[in-house]
Amino acid sequence: MGFQFAHVETYSRSGGRSGKLTIAEIIAEARRSPEASLHVENPKAHIHVFGCDFDELVRRHDAIINHAQETLANGKTRAVRKDTGSLFTCVLSHPATPDECRNDTDVKAAVEAWARDSVKWLRHDLETRGGTLETVIMHLDETHVHLHAYGLHPSGNADRLHPGKVFKKKAVEAAIADGQEKKTANAMGDKAYVETMRIWQDSYSTDVGLPHGLTRLGPARRRLTRAEWMVEKAAAKSVQQAQTMAATAMKAARAADVNRKQHETTAQKTVANAKVEAKSIVQDAQYQSDKLVARVDAEIRKARSIANWLRNFWDGLRISSIRKSLWNELLPIIEGERKRTTDAENRLQNEIRRRTSVETRLSNTTQSMQAIRSDRDQLRRQRDRLLHVEDERFEANGPKIG
Repeated sequence: MGFQFAHVETYSRSGGRSGKLTIAEIIAEARRSPEASLHVENPKAHIHVFGCDFDELVRRHDAIINHAQETLANGKTRAVRKDTGSLFTCVLSHPATPDECRNDTDVKAAVEAWARDSVKWLRHDLETRGGTLETVIMHLDETHVHLHAYGLHPSGNADRLHPGKVFKKKAVEAAIADGQEKKTANAMGDKAYVETMRIWQDSYSTDVGLPHGLTRLGPARRRLTRAEWMVEKAAAKSVQQAQTMAATAMKAARAADVNRKQHETTAQKTVANAKVEAKSIVQDAQYQSDKLVARVDAEIRKARSIANWLRNFWDGLRISSIRKSLWNELLPIIEGERKRTTDAENRLQNEIRRRTSVETRLSNTTQSMQAIRSDRDQLRRQRDRLLHVEDERFEANGPKIG
């Protein structure tokens, strides 16, 4: 990995007195129009990364300019001057070469991730100053991969989106109000400009550069030896790897939490279903048992009634001469009633055994519920250990490099 490069500028419709490029020329260069791409040996079409296309960007810019008004010192208003910087631009460069980006899948993935985080950072940076990020493209036809970003301010004055110009203007106005001469005030403004841009670069480095293995400054700028430069690159790479590991751990923690919740939901459904089934089994068993007991009791009472009648009848006939013949006739009836009584008692014993089986199944269901609760508690403890890792970074939609 290498070091970051980030540069901001604003452009006007006329280019101003200094001969800067106009907005039309800047957009033509980004589109890789032949007349504006003479500095590129082999121009290639840009890759759209974020926001609207250039035609829509121009339409939005012109709509703002047509409706915006500048307020003068005397309180009067006028249309936005043609030499007012009305388009904010930013160039962000990655140390990877276009060939590396095309041929190495790891480099390609790293560049796409860097572009996503850069877009996210730029959107927030412009929104804090009241502007909007409208368009971001990527070029893969120069020495290094780089992004071009374009923003607008609703006032039509894009200088309000340039952090250095904003603070320089405030510093100059404060110095003049404090009685300083114009030259001194301007020098103080230049100092504020440099300091603000240093802070801006530091912010980008902290939020985007270091997490992607890019150092804040290159070795030549700080006169580092090769050994010192290699150590610093290794440190930046370590930061990138640590953040990647943190992101991976957070994903694992969230996946574990989702898995735990799924297991808890399944366990709750299982417990609820088991309770319903157990209740149904108990109610059915109770109903069948009560029904059988009542039927057996009725049959027993009936058998006893018949037996008493037979006993009384026999007592009245036992001195009769036909006792033996009556006994032979009544014996099958008595034996039949005895058999019915025995069958009723057997059915009662079978019902008792069935009730015992139901109670055993209910006990097994209770043990299963306890095991499910134990698994749920173990998943919660795993989730709690993993959730100590910091929150995963938000990843906006990024470019897909062909």
